[in-house]
Amino acid sequence: MNILLERQSPKPIYLQIRDRISHLIKSGALKSGDRLPSIRSLAESLQVNKLTVIEAYNVLEADGIVSARQGSGYFVSGVSLKALT
Repeated sequence: MNILLERQSPKPIYLQIRDRISHLIKSGALKSGDRLPSIRSLAESLQVNKLTVIEAYNVLEADGIVSARQGSGYFVSGVSLKALT
């Protein structure tokens, strides 16, 4: 998953991650049922703290865009495009 972060931006990193994942879902690059990268692997690839990724995933889950499955990770929910606008 290619996520570019603007480290000098006033927007928090976790919100940048959330926005990029939302965009990937909206554009069809990620589809309903697709598994998101693990917290550890995404944190390592983005060179951020795991808590930053957890916060981004928590916001996506609160928005109903992704869902967590205990022991399995995070998955794209069956959301309509209206929910993403």
